[in-house]
Amino acid sequence: MTESTSLEPHQRARQPKQKEQRREAILTAAFEMFIANQNKLPTVAQIASECGLAKGTAYLYFETKEAIFLALYEQQQTAWLQSIEKRLRYSEEDKLQQWQEAFLSFREQQPHLWALAALSYSALEPALKQNELLAYRARTANRLQHCCRELERLLGRSDERVYPTLLSTIAFTIGQWQQSFPLNSVKSLNQNSAVKQLQPDFYQSLAAVLPLLWQPLFARQEQKTPDAKGLSRWFGR
Repeated sequence: MTESTSLEPHQRARQPKQKEQRREAILTAAFEMFIANQNKLPTVAQIASECGLAKGTAYLYFETKEAIFLALYEQQQTAWLQSIEKRLRYSEEDKLQQWQEAFLSFREQQPHLWALAALSYSALEPALKQNELLAYRARTANRLQHCCRELERLLGRSDERVYPTLLSTIAFTIGQWQQSFPLNSVKSLNQNSAVKQLQPDFYQSLAAVLPLLWQPLFARQEQKTPDAKGLSRWFGR
């Protein structure tokens, strides 16, 4: 008879599946708390309480709250990149448009991706130990390189510009997110007409800049560059 892997909060996780179940419960609770309030990260104790665990139990899986939210970001980023790769495997006539729509797929599937990404660079990574940071960066580089191989397949050639252009696109997206969705303390100031223009529209900015960043790589495809209006329509605007 197979032993059940279901787990109650008061039970000790012994089997690998039970430990993974408990880890996911911690991440789920943390993510729900993050969605409810992105201005302040909950403590490990608060996250543990949210999913009915003792604080000490949560520390068996994550040493810090930063480690919890970095794991969440990795989950979100992995799902997003896998979605991109899946979309890129279906060749279409307008490959530049296909790539950009794949990049923008986060709006429906990972709407909190860039909030976590911005947090990663500003608060989460600096809290890691050096060996943890190196391991995290190596995993990130591996995921991005895998995505670049799919992009090169779409292009029909190897191109050394793909990886740095992807990094630049991600950096731009994080920066735009930070400006477009500031913390509440800054958001109230941005209602002032004198500084309101400093808060750009995140989706319109991406729609305008993505073609500029990527069109040179797709130039050999002799395709028409998608305009900002076309991408804005894809965003539902």
